[in-house]
This record gives sequence, structure tokens and C-alpha cells, in this order.
Amino acid sequence: MNFMDFLNTYFISPIYHDEGYNYINTITYGLIALGALYIIYRVLQRMKFPVDKKFMLTILPFVLLGSSLRVFVDNGIYKIGFWTVAPGIYIFIAAIFLVSLLACWFSFKENYWKYCISVGIVLAVINFWLARSSLHVTRAHLGLVIFALGIGVSLLIFVLMKWLRLSWFSGLAKWAVAGHMIDASATFIAVDFLGAVEKHPLPRLMSEITGTSAIMFLLKLAVLLPAIYLIDTDIKNEQAKNYLFIAIATLGLAEGVRDLLAVMLG
Repeated sequence: MNFMDFLNTYFISPIYHDEGYNYINTITYGLIALGALYIIYRVLQRMKFPVDKKFMLTILPFVLLGSSLRVFVDNGIYKIGFWTVAPGIYIFIAAIFLVSLLACWFSFKENYWKYCISVGIVLAVINFWLARSSLHVTRAHLGLVIFALGIGVSLLIFVLMKWLRLSWFSGLAKWAVAGHMIDASATFIAVDFLGAVEKHPLPRLMSEITGTSAIMFLLKLAVLLPAIYLIDTDIKNEQAKNYLFIAIATLGLAEGVRDLLAVMLG
């Protein structure tokens, strides 16, 4: 296989034919994402930007924007292309978010988050407005089930961690767990009850072995909890610690909100 065949097989074709992920592009995109996260953190650090709960809140409407955009592409409302599916959509939404964030920070300083959230909400509303004529919500009740299940599992974990008095599980670490429990909940409902297909290779393999996508809850916790422990105990810089928790939470929420919307729209 020459280089162009390799590129087409593992990167180009999966994008334009919506074939999902394979081990090669998953690892590649992961490494690129890690590099981008490091660069963004260094920029924020040089700006002395406060990475805290307010920063996490500014991200939420942009997560809705990106996730809804991807679902609208899946439903044929927007055309499929590099900038409307992974990895292009992540670059596109991240660029919009960073431009909005920096503009609000330099304009309003400590109150930046209020204005940045407003920008994200306006953009998300515009996205839904443009797609309004083609939107048909057929399973709104399942969307509520997914959200309730994800939050319910998260609360159980929070209560257990508090009962065990684990000091390393606190603050923004809870956001990271909640984001991924919503994602696991959406995957479980979509795959086990609606016949959806898991696009990520490892979760797909584990679901086939166990016979249920409920395994996603355990798989995610098996990765999340050790990661949270290592981040909390090994990283002393509070800003860096928060940044990693927010990055983990955003990853889970982006996938979870996308799957939740996909289920609701049928």
C-alpha cells in the first residue's frame, strides 16, 4: 500500500463515507488533540487566564453548537465534508470558541465568561434556527431518559466517593465524570435499544464481547478514575489540573450531547 492509498483508506474515506473510526486514525487524531491541548494551555498560561469553573461554563454552549452541527450533518440537513465531521469539526468549533473567548477576555476581562456564554448560546440558537424546517423530534422522552440516567449514575459515584472520603475526587473532577457518564448513557440507549452502531473500535469490540453497551459505564470509569487520581496527586499546578479535567469533561460531553440529540431526532 502506497502513501496515498494509506491516507485514503484510514483517513479520507472514513470522513466522506462516514465509516467511523479505526485504530490508526483514532491514535493519530488523539496525538494531534493532545498537541493542540498543550499549545492552547500554554497560550492561556502566558495570558494569565484563569482556568476555573467559569471557563468550563463558557465551553458548554459551544459543545451544544458542535454536537448539534454534527447531528444535523448525520440527518442530511447540512452537507458532509471535512469541516462538518471529525476531525475537521473539532478544529472548526475550537477555532470559533477560542476567537470568542479571546475577544471577550480582552474586551471584558473578569466578566468575559458572561459574554462568551452569550456568544455561544446565540450561535447555537442560530444553528437550530437554520435547521428548523428539517428538524423532527420523534423521541424526546428518550433524550430525557439518557440525561437522567447519566446524571443518576454520576450522583451515585459522587455519593460513593464522598462516603469513601477520597480527597482526590473533588472540584472539576466531577464534571469530567458527569460528562462521560452522559456519553455512556447515550451510547447504551442508542446501541442496545435503537440498533445504533458504535463507531469507535475498542468500545465496539467490548460491546460485542459482553453483549451490551452498558459496559461503557465500566470502561469509562476504568480509565477516568485512575486518570483523575493521577492528575490530582501528581500535578501540583491548580490551573493545569483544572485544564485537564475540563478537557476530559468536554470530550465526554461533546460525544454525549451528540448522541442524545441523534436519539431525539431519530
